[in-house]
Order: sequence, then structure tokens, then C-alpha cells
Amino acid sequence: MFDSLKKSLLSQLVSRMPEVTCPKCGHRFQWFGEKELTTFGQLTGSKNCPSCGQTISPEQIQHSSLPQSSTARPPDTKIEVQPISQTERIYNIPRSGKSGGLLFFTILWNLISWTLAGAFLMGLFQDRPHPPLMIYLFVGIFPAIGVVIAYAALRQKYATHLLYLGPDRVRLRRELFRYVKDRELPTREITGVQQVVFYTQNYKPIHGIEILAGKQKLRFGSMLTPEEKGWLCHEIRTFLLPTKAQA
Repeated sequence: MFDSLKKSLLSQLVSRMPEVTCPKCGHRFQWFGEKELTTFGQLTGSKNCPSCGQTISPEQIQHSSLPQSSTARPPDTKIEVQPISQTERIYNIPRSGKSGGLLFFTILWNLISWTLAGAFLMGLFQDRPHPPLMIYLFVGIFPAIGVVIAYAALRQKYATHLLYLGPDRVRLRRELFRYVKDRELPTREITGVQQVVFYTQNYKPIHGIEILAGKQKLRFGSMLTPEEKGWLCHEIRTFLLPTKAQA
């Protein structure tokens, strides 16, 4: 019975694996689609392109399965580019005005969690006027999660970003209701600029832009259009890593 269940799970996992584009020859093929797997460990191994033999690691699946988008500037984008000099540039990314459905979920979550927490505490106070602190902590878990989700929804909808690219540093400034947060990376340590999956929504991956420098990273842009993500990612990569712009 266990073997039958494992076989069924492996079969479902393989069927849901995305098509992979070989980074060398461009051939698209189904990951592990041509053979039946017998162990879960086989899912973590590398794969050779059936066309040219190029070895592709599981980490490359995420990048190769990204939606194809043009590197040209979208005609309807509101992102402003401000060249300062030949080695400095600023991108002004306005608020998206949308939360991807997260704001509706936030309102629903907080409405339910705060109502239930209030009703529970009112009933508790009738029996125990001074309940222990652990009761407050337990009851407050779900309302606290609601506050975090609310902040995430507001940030996606109303936050603006200012991206500075310079010869010494790359700085990302996020501003939300006058609250400003700055993060920066040394330009010389930048190793990659690419689209990565930030989260999933209704089983659909939502991509954003990641600037990587060793173990540090800057992330933004999940609410941009696919065309804006493709264009902006290419722009940043070309400016910071001109020798890897076509990688």
C-alpha cells in the first residue's frame, strides 16, 4: 500500500514539473518527463538536456521556467529613469495601486480573527477576571498575523521605490506613508540580477526582481507587469553586469 501511494505521489509531482529551457541550445523539455521515478531523492538530481547534453541543476528550473518577456521599455510604464552620469542612474518606481488580492484577504482575516479573539476574551473574563499572560499570547497570535498581513498588503499597494545604481553601491529606498527604509549592496559584489519567485497565489508563481551580492540581496517589483519586470531586470543587469547581460 505504501509503495502504491509513493508511486502515485511521484507521478503527480513529475506531471506538475514545469517545462525547462536549456540555457545552451534553447530546447524545451519536461523535467523527468521521460522516465518513471522510484524514489523522492531522484527529484533533487541534475538533468541533461536531451538535445545537446547540457547539465541543468534543479536551481536553474526556476529561472528557465520564467515567462518570456521583451527587454524593450513598455510604452505604458510609469517607471521613470533618471541618468545622472555614465556610471550613475536612478529608477523611480511609483506605487502599484494594487495588492494582488491580498488587501481583501487581509480585511477578511482581521475581521474574523479580531472578532473571535474579542468574543473569547469577553467570555473568559466572566469566569476568570485575571487570566494568565499565556492566554493573552495565545489569543493574540491570529490578530498579530493579521497586522503583519495588513502591512504587507499596504506595502504592495502604496509603497514607492527608488533604485540607485552607482559605481560603488546599489541602493534601494522604500517609502510607505513617510516611513523610509534604505538598503544597499556594494556594486563590486553584485553577482546576479534576475527574476525569482517571491510567493504563489492561487497556485500561480508571482515573480519579482532580485539583485544578488553573495548572501545579501535586494528584492522588489512583485506588483510590476511582466513586461516591466523583463525590461527593468535587463536594464539593471546590463548596467551593473555588462559582460553578463546576455547570460
